[in-house]
Amino acid sequence: MFRNLCWILLLSLTASVWAQNLPNPFPEKSVSVTSLPNGLRLVLLEDHSLPIVAVNVVVRGGSGSEAKVPGLAHYVEHMVFQGTKNYPKPLEPQYVLEQVGAISNATTSYDITRFEAAASSDQADLMVRVLADITLNPLLKEEAFNREHQLIPKEIAQDTGNQQATAVNEVIKLSYKQHPYRDLVTGELQDVLTMKLRDVRDFHDRWYVPNNMSLVLVGDINLKSATDLANKYFGTAKPGILPDPPEIEIIGPGAPISREFASTLPTTYLAIAFSAPPSSNFNATVATDLLVTMLTDGEDALLPQWWAKDGLRAINYGGEYISTHAPGRIILWIQCDPTIVDKMQESTLKLLEQIGLGNLPQPTLTLAKQRLAAQFLRSNETYSAQAATISYYEGLGGAQWTCRYIQQLQECNMDRLRAAVPIFPIAQVTVGKTIKGAGL
Repeated sequence: MFRNLCWILLLSLTASVWAQNLPNPFPEKSVSVTSLPNGLRLVLLEDHSLPIVAVNVVVRGGSGSEAKVPGLAHYVEHMVFQGTKNYPKPLEPQYVLEQVGAISNATTSYDITRFEAAASSDQADLMVRVLADITLNPLLKEEAFNREHQLIPKEIAQDTGNQQATAVNEVIKLSYKQHPYRDLVTGELQDVLTMKLRDVRDFHDRWYVPNNMSLVLVGDINLKSATDLANKYFGTAKPGILPDPPEIEIIGPGAPISREFASTLPTTYLAIAFSAPPSSNFNATVATDLLVTMLTDGEDALLPQWWAKDGLRAINYGGEYISTHAPGRIILWIQCDPTIVDKMQESTLKLLEQIGLGNLPQPTLTLAKQRLAAQFLRSNETYSAQAATISYYEGLGGAQWTCRYIQQLQECNMDRLRAAVPIFPIAQVTVGKTIKGAGL
């Protein structure tokens, strides 16, 4: 595939060339968006390099859409595979796709639920037909609901006892007061056990309507064929009246909310949450991606270098930017000896302060851009990966953002980066022992 060649060429570029021309897997205007009369958005990236098509259906209703019943969006994602109008047997839609060699999956996140399939391009009609039936015509029967009632709690239990997952999940929960982003995408065990079938049906009726959905196709298909398939399988669906989104929370300065969780393990996890820009501020979104990359990714990541100056060392560390419709979150987590937890937190905040003041060498910014561009290119080498990326940004506000990502990264200067630095932490969690006053 030509994108593999791009990746090889990328590795051979010099730093000076990289700084001028970052590689872009989504050239300008390569992604087109049209709409059906019922509001369904059709998104296409046409590429005939291989006889393959990746199909995604995006529903702009994720775990952050439902304040009353945490975990409901994820439950619906499971339920729709348990029988549809045209494929009534449990998991029959998935089996039909597998029989033609298609790879299929579904994921739920804060703002979207995404259904995907990929196969040879002569199976495009089948893939669109099956995914349309899954999303528009699930049976949502009592027996299927009861079956998922047994399976989903096992999925939730997988993170039990994981210190890192506990620290990250709990600091996200603390950082929101009421907004449903605070809840696990899967919901807690008690949420699932008290869920009712009518909740599932109501969620599907509210959010799974064509004016809240997008059909994304990437690969060996043209616009006419894509439009014909969209009209054939989605065109008769009736639009719905969409609920108002949950109220946005704006958190002002103040002492961060803190919580400690005991653990018998010898190390401690510290997780710190900061407010981050909403996805609608795309320039700031890219700058925040760059900031987190600069702090945590690669051998030249700033956090371990800064800690070393203070005589500190983490056992493990990481960070993520949760980009959402409403203000998102930057999460930094550190695994360390319990005697230095306070020092690690203090050192981390000092580093952010220095970046916010612009005390950062230009080569550091250039190198972080190179690294992030490489990650973006490498993570979009296949049609399936490209469809997932396009669907992600389509769900957040616009598929064409994928074509603007590298341009915005290219233009991100020190001022934009400084503006992305969070001013103060809003929540912090420790899992394990915290020995006050120990350390240096």
